[in-house]
Amino acid sequence: MSNLEAMVERIINDSKAEAEKIISLAKEEANGAIKAETEKAEKEKEGLLERADRDSAQIIERIVSGEELKSRDKILSAKQEIMDKVFDLAKDKMKDLDEGKYTDFLKNAVEKLKLSGDYTISVPAKYEKAVAGLGLAGKLQVKDDLKSGFLVSAGSTNYNYTFEDLIDFNRDDLEAEVAKKLFE
Repeated sequence: MSNLEAMVERIINDSKAEAEKIISLAKEEANGAIKAETEKAEKEKEGLLERADRDSAQIIERIVSGEELKSRDKILSAKQEIMDKVFDLAKDKMKDLDEGKYTDFLKNAVEKLKLSGDYTISVPAKYEKAVAGLGLAGKLQVKDDLKSGFLVSAGSTNYNYTFEDLIDFNRDDLEAEVAKKLFE
């Protein structure tokens, strides 16, 4: 998993500037909306002073609170969009993983499984030669529909090491760390 974490770290660093720009724009837009609504509420307050100061204060509070909620929602939406882009970018980058990193990851993962008996390793065609050169005991199979990672079949047990599925599976665990690095 260290290769995956390293790749995510690089993606996070590359995406941080873009994330800050998007969040800054969302904050500016929200602040403008809050300011405009606050000014509008102040004018309404002046007209309503005859009725009661308390009523006008409540109107301002509701408007500002509503705009703050909208602002918060816009910022959260922008952050979620950035997180989705980061994880999608990670998946795309993992599809183009260089052969050395790919074979290191595959070899370590297969060794950790400690398989005994016959097993099959399914890989994308572009990594066939590199994996064949590893000399693993398992049978090598090329899967044209496999875009990233690999699959291991041992008897009735299948192990899914496709990078997209690994990223999706670990997303909940990774999101807090990625968000912390992006939005600090």
